[in-house]
Amino acid sequence: MTRDQGPVVITGVTGFIGSNVARYFSEKGWAVVGIDKTQANDDVVASLSSYHRLTLPDPAFDVLLKNIPPQLCIHCAGSASVGQSIIDVT
Repeated sequence: MTRDQGPVVITGVTGFIGSNVARYFSEKGWAVVGIDKTQANDDVVASLSSYHRLTLPDPAFDVLLKNIPPQLCIHCAGSASVGQSIIDVT
């Protein structure tokens, strides 16, 4: 897998799983585009080709995907709140 195959887009890139997935793909030579709603720290940014601060859903995400069509899109965004997941069942 190389950058020639296209970028990988990772949502939730500032979280534990997303940041480790980003580091893995970056170390394998992929261009990594990170998306999250929080500010990315320097450790995360070091693994990224670019970072976009968005809260999904956002129309800017559609534009981003059209401008840099990814080879892969890995969705790591979410909440770890078990209590909220029980309350909000919609």
